[in-house]
Amino acid sequence: MQRYSDDFFISKLRKEGDMSVYRFARTFGIHQNTVQNRLNDLANRGLINRVSVTPEKFGPRPNEDKITEHPTKEQKSEFFSNVLSFSPSQTQKEILEVVKKYKEMSIAQIMDVTGYSRNTIKRNILPLEENGIVASNKKGSSVYISIIERKVTVPPESVNIINNEQRAMLSVESLLSIIKNAFADLESQITILSAQNEALKNAMENNSKPQIIDEETIRGDERNRVFVSLSNVMKLSPSMIAEWYKAGKDR
Repeated sequence: MQRYSDDFFISKLRKEGDMSVYRFARTFGIHQNTVQNRLNDLANRGLINRVSVTPEKFGPRPNEDKITEHPTKEQKSEFFSNVLSFSPSQTQKEILEVVKKYKEMSIAQIMDVTGYSRNTIKRNILPLEENGIVASNKKGSSVYISIIERKVTVPPESVNIINNEQRAMLSVESLLSIIKNAFADLESQITILSAQNEALKNAMENNSKPQIIDEETIRGDERNRVFVSLSNVMKLSPSMIAEWYKAGKDR
């Protein structure tokens, strides 16, 4: 029989927040190997969150007891600013290209292909993992990195196919990636539309009443479609998602 229950470890992380294996062992007087084995087991079962690999750090499940029904304006603004602002560095892009090509790679394999040191790779992978772009999975003594697959556009008819169990397994990182890519796709469409509109203006300079495309109307329609798709995935109202988006843009 195990001396410490799962609830013991989970409750301590809820109370103390993110903790390394070493700190947890020292704080509660438990052997470090015992702490490492139990926390890894809980993380593999999805009961706690694996914050980082080196050093091994764990915390309560993402979003647990933190999201309120009515977030403050500051929370909305910070949420969307973080989603829309992250951009991988050149080193991170190289790592992503390599991992994408081979589907899944260990840190050692990435070192062999890219030529970067272990510390450089780990330092660049951590932000990618925090932003839901890659996932790490420990197999034996090695840590493997893989790309988190996601779709930019989520049609309503596809969302209806997802059952409750699948929806429950959508991590916060995956949702953030969906939102980020959806809005990036929206901005790309608007850029193309603006260029087409400018070309139309130039071609109709001599016409006193040219038929110019209403950019704002089309932009609003595209944005609303994105809000509806995200609403189906996140189980939030389109109006709340619209408020979050507006708060992030106004910041």
